[in-house]
Amino acid sequence: MRAVVGEGGALVAPTGRLGLVAAAAPLGIKASGGVRTLADVRALVEEGATRIGTSSGVAIMKEAEGEGAGGGGGGGSGY
Repeated sequence: MRAVVGEGGALVAPTGRLGLVAAAAPLGIKASGGVRTLADVRALVEEGATRIGTSSGVAIMKEAEGEGAGGGGGGGSGY
């Protein structure tokens, strides 16, 4: 995975490398910086992140709860 930092924070550009790093070392991988939505979390976990650092945790969990209840998710900024 390659992270590109811009005005909106880090962007995920999947390259398949993060999984290789995670498999090669018994270490967890923390993804942070610009993680504001449930979609961001899912993309990072799919790439191999084992921990997420975000100040939008409450908003992300509310979005996940909304999906579980059949809703479409929240989508707010979390601030």
